[in-house]
Amino acid sequence: MKKLMMILGLVFMIGLVAETANAQRRTVKKEVVIVRGKRVKKLTRQHVVVAHRSTNYRYYNGVFYRPAGREFVVVSAPIGIRVRVLPARRIKVRVRGSLFFYFNGTFYRQTEDFKEYEVIAPPIGAIVPSLPEGHEMVIIDGKKYFELDGYYYKEAIIDNSLKYEVVGKEVGLVTN
Repeated sequence: MKKLMMILGLVFMIGLVAETANAQRRTVKKEVVIVRGKRVKKLTRQHVVVAHRSTNYRYYNGVFYRPAGREFVVVSAPIGIRVRVLPARRIKVRVRGSLFFYFNGTFYRQTEDFKEYEVIAPPIGAIVPSLPEGHEMVIIDGKKYFELDGYYYKEAIIDNSLKYEVVGKEVGLVTN
């Protein structure tokens, strides 16, 4: 009986040590950042070909690729291109009662037949939580803006959180 209690105690302690070791292990989630202009040799098998203005773009989960010889280049989503599936991590954005979807610097709206999503120009007044890598800070008339694909955003603090609001296209059209 004493041996049994000792064995059970030993098994219990080993279980505690193993549980503590597991609790101390960190799960590191690798986030892949897709930067416009990056060249890739191979695409995921899940990509789809989307023809737009005589170019066969490749699309997968919110990222557009343009063929460049034997490689592909990550590009900004062309305005007007349509896809059937939105990126998994898109967010909903409402502007003056209209619903849009946003992911990584790209805005989408659902088509009238509800079968596709069309890439659109950033709607003025849209507020997004972040801008992708590749945006540039510019000072215009002493005010700080962020330019991405020819559209300008300004910082906005909403609910104690930094956001970005679309304010216009091209320097002459930036509004307050």
